[in-house]
Amino acid sequence: MQLDIGWRDLAVGALACVYARGVDRRTQEVQSEWASDGDAIACLSVRSGLDLYMSVLELPAGSEVLVSGLTIPDMPRILRRHGLVPIPVDLQIDTLGPNLEELRGAVSPRTRAILVAHLFGSRISMGPIVEFAAEHSLAVIEDCAQAFTGDRFKGHPDSDIALFSFGVIKTATALGGGLVRVQDPRVRRRMQAQQQAYPIQGRLAFLRRVQKAVLIKALMSRSLFTLLSTLWRWAGRDLDGVLHGVARSFPGDRFFEMIRQRPSAPLLCLLKWRLRRCATTHTDRRSTDGHDLAGRLAQNFEVPGGGAERHSYWVFPILSVEPDADVSLARATGHYATRRSSLAVVEPPQGASVAVPRECQRILDQVVFVPVSPGGVTEGNARLSRGLVHESSVGDTPTD
Repeated sequence: MQLDIGWRDLAVGALACVYARGVDRRTQEVQSEWASDGDAIACLSVRSGLDLYMSVLELPAGSEVLVSGLTIPDMPRILRRHGLVPIPVDLQIDTLGPNLEELRGAVSPRTRAILVAHLFGSRISMGPIVEFAAEHSLAVIEDCAQAFTGDRFKGHPDSDIALFSFGVIKTATALGGGLVRVQDPRVRRRMQAQQQAYPIQGRLAFLRRVQKAVLIKALMSRSLFTLLSTLWRWAGRDLDGVLHGVARSFPGDRFFEMIRQRPSAPLLCLLKWRLRRCATTHTDRRSTDGHDLAGRLAQNFEVPGGGAERHSYWVFPILSVEPDADVSLARATGHYATRRSSLAVVEPPQGASVAVPRECQRILDQVVFVPVSPGGVTEGNARLSRGLVHESSVGDTPTD
């Protein structure tokens, strides 16, 4: 329950709300910081980037887009807004990549694109997917919102577009903002021209985000968070729901109005600051800690994405046959586990030949997110794994 942002970063964001000016200049600075070869677009969010891309692509109404069967609901929502039909493809739990056999069964003469999401901090091996897309002349949209680690990873070089998020709960958060790598310069110029006509995010709106982040960071110290969670439990309130609501970037009924804005100068200022100071030290340590915890839990739980080519464990998911019980066990060891997620299973359209993605549904039904203790093989990881593994082992013991 920690935001990946320091007090100094928050001070920069707050001060930028006072002095930062020049949206166009700051947009260019951020784009150059991200990609010196000029193939980047800075936008308000990943959702904004996908919406821009689909606007420019102008696919015929009724065209189908193959999508990872587990994703945030806003992504298929944006596709539908553009008259497109999301077709869910089931995932392999070990890698969290689309099942290639399912992809082959789902493609049709109406298919025009494929949208692949890297989930939970894992990175899918995109080579086979890019090859499949080339065989069928499909645009490749790579959702890297959960896969940023501060290294030079910008998505697969042959993806048509790769989207990265710096939202409130993301790695190296700038409390908002997205960076989009667009391969085709003509498409990129059209996206930039369309975004130029958008209104600019209000600086007060960004200041409210900074204030919210300050409050969250203050409350997330162990002692204050323990007190807060105890008080909310006594009051019979859903703390998971409150925290989930605080982290939402675009709540309410004005979704498309809100994502169709340009990032403000203060947001761009903070984003540039974070990019310049972002190092892989933190994410490398988290990856090491995650692999340690995965090894401790491997005999009792499946770890989605554990076989991915790279996993930063932005969040740490396990699959449990008794998820609610394991949430309680983890919390009893002093670790704030949760089942709350912003993900949803993509429902196939009526009359489609594809079924509800079974493995995606199993992930959503059984997932528990547990925290990874920082700093290598720590007592925190050991205490959490001992509690979960011991109880699971006891539950599996045959009785008379």
